[in-house]
Amino acid sequence: MLGRPWAVGVVIVVASCLLGELVGVVDSYVFARVGLNRDLVLVVIWGLLLVAAFVATYFSESRKLLAGLSMMVVFPVVGTLIHFFTGAVGVKVDFGGIAGAVVTFRLFALFGGILVALGTFLGLVLPKK
Repeated sequence: MLGRPWAVGVVIVVASCLLGELVGVVDSYVFARVGLNRDLVLVVIWGLLLVAAFVATYFSESRKLLAGLSMMVVFPVVGTLIHFFTGAVGVKVDFGGIAGAVVTFRLFALFGGILVALGTFLGLVLPKK
């Protein structure tokens, strides 16, 4: 088993996917009304992937590399499923249907993979005190 740090990383990934989808659905006007920049919020949510991989790698007792890099699989699958079901229930999404799910999976795998690799690298090289 990969243990509790891996599970915490998965929870962070799922939370970031849910928050990202919610932010994607809500109009920029809503964020402007509360004094937030929607694009900045999305960047922070994407940064949670780096945090998830870092937590899974840094705090794992063994199989650190596997724990961190496994987020490269978890994120595209969870993110694509959430995006697909958001569109299936009637919410307007950019890439809908099965063909849209394939596009979404590829985008999530590419950009998420870069952030996960960076988070895993940081989790491996930063020393524990």
